[in-house]
Amino acid sequence: MWTLLYAGIALACFLVWRRGYLGSGQRNRARPWITGWIVQLVLNAAWTPLFFAGFPVIGEASWWIAAVIIVLLLAVVLWLILGARRWSRIAMVVMIAYALWLAFATTLNIAVIALN
Repeated sequence: MWTLLYAGIALACFLVWRRGYLGSGQRNRARPWITGWIVQLVLNAAWTPLFFAGFPVIGEASWWIAAVIIVLLLAVVLWLILGARRWSRIAMVVMIAYALWLAFATTLNIAVIALN
């Protein structure tokens, strides 16, 4: 599933970047959205090893930190969905699918905390 999501996320960024492109040497109009996209990528990259490999290193705290990160990630993605409306409907739909998957992953993260 993650492979499809990452491909879609990359496509969404490309579509928004392309719609905001004004030409060589000019600042892309979609730069704030693209910055948010980079933030979500960093949060996503931080969550995965922390949730799956953090327990042996720092114990149960890794799940709590991962929960905070994934909630922040979901919030950023929701902001990206709202912003994508302006640039590309396809990008918006892809980001909605990503948000739904993140909501599922968030419930799993919280369930691991609750059940342990």
